[in-house]
Amino acid sequence: MFEKRPQYDDAIEAARKSNDSGVFIEFTLSAVLDTIVEQDKHQVKHQVDFTGILDRCFKITSDLLSQVR
Repeated sequence: MFEKRPQYDDAIEAARKSNDSGVFIEFTLSAVLDTIVEQDKHQVKHQVDFTGILDRCFKITSDLLSQVR
């Protein structure tokens, strides 16, 4: 999240102004997913395989975002 601090602040401000946490939730879920995907790129495949976890994260994120919108 440190690298995305300006976007984090923007998302919080947008959520506060609109009195709707959807913007912040969407940002947070996207940032977490980006982190997982980036970690998977650098993970040594014989140590841990994140494929199943990534598939579940994509599904959960998609489901949650569809509820927010």
